[in-house]
Amino acid sequence: MYPDSPENATLTVPEAKLDAVKINNLYFFYPGKARTAVLVIPEWRIARGARVFLKGPSGSGKSTLLNLLAGILVANKGNIEILGQNLGALSSRARDRFRAAHIGMVFQQFNLIHYLSVLDNIRLAAHFGKKDMVDLTVTAKQLFDALGLDNMLITKKAGELSVGQQQRVAIARALINSPELLIVDEPTSALDSDTRDAFMKILLEISQKQGNTLIFVSHDTALTHHFNHIVNLAEINQAGAVEYVC
Repeated sequence: MYPDSPENATLTVPEAKLDAVKINNLYFFYPGKARTAVLVIPEWRIARGARVFLKGPSGSGKSTLLNLLAGILVANKGNIEILGQNLGALSSRARDRFRAAHIGMVFQQFNLIHYLSVLDNIRLAAHFGKKDMVDLTVTAKQLFDALGLDNMLITKKAGELSVGQQQRVAIARALINSPELLIVDEPTSALDSDTRDAFMKILLEISQKQGNTLIFVSHDTALTHHFNHIVNLAEINQAGAVEYVC
């Protein structure tokens, strides 16, 4: 089914300076939706190291696009290359391995496992990303310091933390493997303006230090000054009511 990418295929990102994201002739629709395309993107590229603010109204396909970039969803047609790797050429298991090793994600709902400790939540990400477990606690504490979190929280269950604390733990989890691509989905929607600005300062400082490419989705256009690329999804997505044709 996947002749070009056996399960033992090497998923190391090439050394060449390729685009972080390269999309060509992308079509995506959800099953049972009368085959009406959610996304039709002829071409879109993001250079490595770019900071991209992606905007668009609710229901416009922003989260769907992020899930395609992460390999959680698969395009019905077209190519998505992340860091030089064609995601469509990988099996589901290989995409999971690639995502764990090279992509960090911060979801709007954080997706922490509430009954596990903060450290165990981070350990899971490090395990799937093949991170050296020996230095994990040290690295986690360094991220906690940078994020303004008390190291004492590391043994608490994630469900015992405040929303703001859970948010920062989610960022630490996303950054623990020093991903080349960081995808952040509506992270400030529940924050007041002061907390939001402090959060952005920390996130951008750590992202710059790690040298990753950042794709940031938000309805809050007051944040656009932090980014060197502002993309309106409606300008790259030609879906509308177009019927998908295989």
